[in-house]
Amino acid sequence: MFEESTLIEKRTTNKLCSYWSSIRGNRNYPNKLDIDFDDIEEIKEYCFILSIKEVGNKMEYKFDYIGSTLHEIFEQEQHQVLSINYSIISLNPESALESIDEVMESGYPVINETQTIVDDGNELSFRQCFLPLSDNNKDINSILGTFRCKIS
Repeated sequence: MFEESTLIEKRTTNKLCSYWSSIRGNRNYPNKLDIDFDDIEEIKEYCFILSIKEVGNKMEYKFDYIGSTLHEIFEQEQHQVLSINYSIISLNPESALESIDEVMESGYPVINETQTIVDDGNELSFRQCFLPLSDNNKDINSILGTFRCKIS
């Protein structure tokens, strides 16, 4: 049987994926201007919008939106989030960057789950969801995502 927090993580991901599909309609990708966080009020605190653009030969990432719970989590864990040169929503930034690269290259949503043992011996589990957004229905330039974690 699933623990309640695991079910909540899956519900958050499922709700965001369903919302993304509904605003996408028959297009390849929704536009970030289509997103109305009032429509997903119950999960918006775990969501983010990340704009991505190439500057020179490097990718630049900027948060256009970050939910209140995520802001609190990563403000407390800033040393881990900023362990590489990007402010990515993840306790494992390398994994997040790989997922973002996969979305950018494939054009498809990416959902991943990771478990790791933290310093006190507890297991930290987290689920991330990355959904492509486009201003022109062709080139992906933003990511709508969610992040949930639990310690057991």
